[in-house]
Amino acid sequence: MSIEIRSASKSYHGAAVLNNFSLSLPSTGTVCLFGPSGCGKTTILNCIAGLESLDSGRIIGTENLKISYLFQEDRLLPWNTALKNIEAVLPRKNSRALAAEWLRLVGLEAAADKYPCQLSGGMRRRVAIARALAYGGDLLLLDEPFQRLDAGSKDRMMELIEKKTEGKLKILVTHDKKAADHLSDIIYHFDGKMIKILDNINSERQHYT
Repeated sequence: MSIEIRSASKSYHGAAVLNNFSLSLPSTGTVCLFGPSGCGKTTILNCIAGLESLDSGRIIGTENLKISYLFQEDRLLPWNTALKNIEAVLPRKNSRALAAEWLRLVGLEAAADKYPCQLSGGMRRRVAIARALAYGGDLLLLDEPFQRLDAGSKDRMMELIEKKTEGKLKILVTHDKKAADHLSDIIYHFDGKMIKILDNINSERQHYT
């Protein structure tokens, strides 16, 4: 099922972030909202996830979806190890083995018993990515997913996300042009409102503004 945002408006303390904003999203592939901080991209993700309410307008098509959300912040449980942070989102059966495999996939099997305070920022980010992918679901929301990652780790995480979410819908929020170009099927250059097609950069990736 596709997702539709219809005539969405949202303000904070009297300042409009979304103003009569509409967007139709496909059922699969990666859609990128690309643009500077503060232009409403994260607000859209939060409203899709049901964490915030619109002032007016509707979001249609999310009612029965299982949604996985990789926030800008890592949001790891500080009292849990890296392994247990991933175990927490998995079914009980074989959860430890599955969590260990996800840590291996993000290159952190040696850090399984470390707590978040013992990990670098990049390591915590990889645990958060592993947890979001392990949770699975129909829709993956990615808010600046590659911040604090070095170039090599970033490339590996992009490849992992592509591989593990094939056939699902991903909504990527970023101001990282490389990530947008690498992962996205459609890129919206975003400032809180959009006009029609700006450019098709090639036959596979579409840019809008």
